[in-house]
Amino acid sequence: MTVAVAAFGLCLAALLAALAREDLRRMILPDWLNALLALAGLAQSFALDDPEPWDAIAGGVVAAGLMLAIAVFYRRARGVDGLGYGDVKLAAAGGVWTGLAGIGPMLLVASASAGAVIALRSARAGKFDPSTRHPFGPWLALGVFGAWLLGHV
Repeated sequence: MTVAVAAFGLCLAALLAALAREDLRRMILPDWLNALLALAGLAQSFALDDPEPWDAIAGGVVAAGLMLAIAVFYRRARGVDGLGYGDVKLAAAGGVWTGLAGIGPMLLVASASAGAVIALRSARAGKFDPSTRHPFGPWLALGVFGAWLLGHV
């Protein structure tokens, strides 16, 4: 791993930690942090050419499209929001960092982690309440970082 890759990795980790913290504390993923994450991902793409700039942009668009489709489908099926638009924006920014190839691993890690934590909490409480809101941002942040690492280690 080069110094430049390590520096971008630290930047990514810091931004994702800030986003995860805000989502855990306030159930909000601030637009300005998501925008900063996306811009830093584009900077990484141009500086390291990994992912290539076109792949980074395509990754952001496809990740946002997938998450937006999930959010719209859930809203129509259940009549309530199941995914916030901050999560859509975080996935888009994460897609910029990982490129198209990282979207699958990113969403797999995020979904599996969130599902496992919610299941453990429900088991400990002895009940599952589907109306309880849970932040998805921390798990999506974990997925972004894991997918990025997968491509750089």
